[in-house]
Amino acid sequence: MKIFFAYKIRATILGIILFCLLCLFLYEIAIQQPRGSIFLVIIIAAIMLGDYYKQKKNFETKIKHKIMPVFCNALGDFQWSSGNIVNYDLFVNTGIVPKNWYRAQSDDIFTGKHNDVSIEIAEVTYWEKGDKNNYVTFQGAVVLLDMNKIFHGHTLVTSDTALHLSPINGLKHTILEDSRFEKIFDVFTNDEVEARYLLTPTFMERLTKIKKTFMAAQISCAFYMNKLFISINTRKDMFSLGAINKPVDDYRQFLQIYTEITSIIELIDQLKLDQKIGL
Repeated sequence: MKIFFAYKIRATILGIILFCLLCLFLYEIAIQQPRGSIFLVIIIAAIMLGDYYKQKKNFETKIKHKIMPVFCNALGDFQWSSGNIVNYDLFVNTGIVPKNWYRAQSDDIFTGKHNDVSIEIAEVTYWEKGDKNNYVTFQGAVVLLDMNKIFHGHTLVTSDTALHLSPINGLKHTILEDSRFEKIFDVFTNDEVEARYLLTPTFMERLTKIKKTFMAAQISCAFYMNKLFISINTRKDMFSLGAINKPVDDYRQFLQIYTEITSIIELIDQLKLDQKIGL
């Protein structure tokens, strides 16, 4: 609450200053004697915006450390951590996130088990170096699920592309029988028989549903090293809690996160990942 009230006081003061400067600028325009007050308006507005995001992150971090343990108990055998490092190269090697990254950062990480299947869900951001500026190539969630199905190949599912070019060397484009799935996704594999075994109609339907649940711009997955990898590119900050302008006990801000995470957990039941099945 101290952070909340401190933010309100700063925002009120900056708002009054901004309002006065804006009135001054409009007056200068009216008398056709602009004196540069617009630059002060822009500077104060930038300070207010930066202050808002700083306080929001501060407030959110404190709230998460109090609420997330309770939230994870509602999910089952899960734990939450913030800022731990994940194996960024591993997700790149599967083909579900872009290559050529130079910096990556993780935030919220959920780890746990469902029906004895290990799950890791992490919010990550990847950056790539440009000619002039660095830019974000991926922002969203990556998921790692253990599988009891034994397979030996590498199968990758990405958003549909016009040229059907594989991001991973050695994988060939494969056309599946489901025409609806083909319009949304491309499949690349080094074992077509195995790919058809893994990409069941149930899996295709579930992957499409997860994309809608997260309102993701893109979603990809890979069957690799006897594990299922998923990337959900939302291009926005995920798992956000503790909005400064909302009551802490507003359950609606928790409902979206719960829906997103349970949609992934349900993959274990629907795909029967806990069953030991060989090819």
